[in-house]
Amino acid sequence: MDWKNNYYQLTGSKRALKLTQLTGGVVILPRFNNQFLLLEHLRVDGQVHYEVPRGFTELNEKFTLAAHRELNEELNLRPTKLTFLGEVMPDSGLIESHIRCYLADLGSLKGLVVQRSEQITGYQLFSLSELLMLVRNNQIIDGFTLSTVLKYLAIKDED
Repeated sequence: MDWKNNYYQLTGSKRALKLTQLTGGVVILPRFNNQFLLLEHLRVDGQVHYEVPRGFTELNEKFTLAAHRELNEELNLRPTKLTFLGEVMPDSGLIESHIRCYLADLGSLKGLVVQRSEQITGYQLFSLSELLMLVRNNQIIDGFTLSTVLKYLAIKDED
């Protein structure tokens, strides 16, 4: 089996599948005035999920530039500061990928417009304790969002 598009290549046999992400990806945790911005994103299961902005890197695009671009595309915002939080892999047993997580400090929400063409229906701001309550109550189930929140918690005292 062999299949490929601009972002992924799928190879496999009767015993194993391998999905290779051909470009990198970025996941961004936006922060404004000690609150965290989560998207309300309509997904394939028909439900609206709380998620952080994320996306693929373009061919030969640096990860930091991709993070700036994705924030601009999804929210029409630009960060005042971008902090690298670490890397994640969505499924190390199946998917070869390079995904970098960032904390994006926002100086303002002026001009914020969500990218409705990508099924983003809105956004909300949450304090850190509210964000963790959403995790505890299974109101955040997206793996990229969960990973990025955990990466943030691991460095927050150094921030």
